[in-house]
Amino acid sequence: MTFRALWELGCSSLDAALWTSFTWEELHLIADSLGFELDCPPIQDPAARVSAVMTGVHRACHSANPFSERISRMLDDLHEDAIQRLEATSLDQMCCWCTTAPDKLPVSLAGFFWAVSRDARCDMRRIEEGLLWKIQVDGIRALAFGKVEVIHV
Repeated sequence: MTFRALWELGCSSLDAALWTSFTWEELHLIADSLGFELDCPPIQDPAARVSAVMTGVHRACHSANPFSERISRMLDDLHEDAIQRLEATSLDQMCCWCTTAPDKLPVSLAGFFWAVSRDARCDMRRIEEGLLWKIQVDGIRALAFGKVEVIHV
């Protein structure tokens, strides 16, 4: 099976993979630990700081570099169970999972998305699009009801 690299994903998929799996603080700490400069101005306002870090991370992950390669490996490790589960699952079943409530999925929504988006098969693109919609809708719903899951790396 062939895989797409993180930097080969489109903007929406790249952001979904990053922001469903990590907090902005985690990604900023990873960049700092690697000595990787995100080109973020020293902003003191918390909302502006978040936005600057998210923009810097997004830009950094659009090319192969030590930071994006590390994040890609971390995503593989973090979602190893989902990747293995999807390798043994039919495309039809994956399509059905796109309409399943996130808490009823056999794997985490973040893991499901990463496993699908990294898979290079053309058939996976329609599932990826369905999951992007699901992440947007369920993400908005989660924020509305205060159900935000924090993933510790």
